Amino acid sequence: MATRFSSSSGLWPLYALLGAGSLTLIVLGAMNGSTSWGPSALFSGVLGGIVTLATAGMALRNDSSVPAPEPRERDAAARSSSSLDPARLDALEQAVIELREVLCLSDEARRALFAGGEADVLRAMLGRAAARSDIDELARLAHVAEHALGLTDVAAAGRELIAQIEAREEEERIRPLLDSFDAALARRDWAAAYQAAGAIRQAAPRAEASRTLEQRIEQARETHKQSLEQRFLDAANRDAIDEAMTLLKELDRYMRRDEASRLGQVAQTVITRHRDRLGLAFQIAVQERRWHDAARHGNVIIEQYPNTKMAEQVRTMIDVIRTRATQAAVADAVQD
Repeated sequence: MATRFSSSSGLWPLYALLGAGSLTLIVLGAMNGSTSWGPSALFSGVLGGIVTLATAGMALRNDSSVPAPEPRERDAAARSSSSLDPARLDALEQAVIELREVLCLSDEARRALFAGGEADVLRAMLGRAAARSDIDELARLAHVAEHALGLTDVAAAGRELIAQIEAREEEERIRPLLDSFDAALARRDWAAAYQAAGAIRQAAPRAEASRTLEQRIEQARETHKQSLEQRFLDAANRDAIDEAMTLLKELDRYMRRDEASRLGQVAQTVITRHRDRLGLAFQIAVQERRWHDAARHGNVIIEQYPNTKMAEQVRTMIDVIRTRATQAAVADAVQD
């Protein structure tokens, strides 16, 4: 004998869809009870839920009257037998009763009942809007959370997300200026670094990067100064007087008077030995008639030690030495 299958078995997906739609209307109506459409949405959701549950219950009872299947179909029937459980019918009836009770509540009571759900839904919506960087939607949700639902913590979270997005967009906008600032620091061009910092502050005064620009410059200067000082001391210990003198001149641009005092003895020793070496090199060049070298050493003495007795002596000779250096250069050119 052929088995007769329930004519309602193919409608269960539709019942599920209607139930989900009704539940959505109930939640939206409860969340927006103070609006013009909130109560209507809640009523429609409850009514739809009642109709869906009632229709599903009738279908279940109709399915229970279907004749038992043939033995070869008993396995399939056993898999679906749980849907005929009377306990499920009781649960559906209880759900209808609860929906009816919710419908009888005031707007304030419904809002209190669904407050936790409202916060969770709004937080999820905030997360999706933040993922899209949709500032307008975040602002709208924050306003609804605070003024319509009284969820100040959710509203604060929304405003924080807005601030994060604005800061990120602002930093992307000033990225070329930040790159210029970093490049100036790397080549230790402090004037260019301060200029780039001013441009960044003017373009994006609220950006996080704008608050630490001067501090970064000062830290870079201090690091470079410490490096110069260590290299100067190393060169002095190695008796690399020319190298030490070059480093001392650069270091002089960074050190304050009170800081320079701790290097005073070493610096004075380097300066004295450098001056003496220059004087000796000048004398030897003059004696050996290497006028070009003599002129070069003499110029350095006059420039770097202008107030010394050695510089006075060089000044009395330098014009003649320069003339002879020029004559020697011309003679060499003629010979070539």
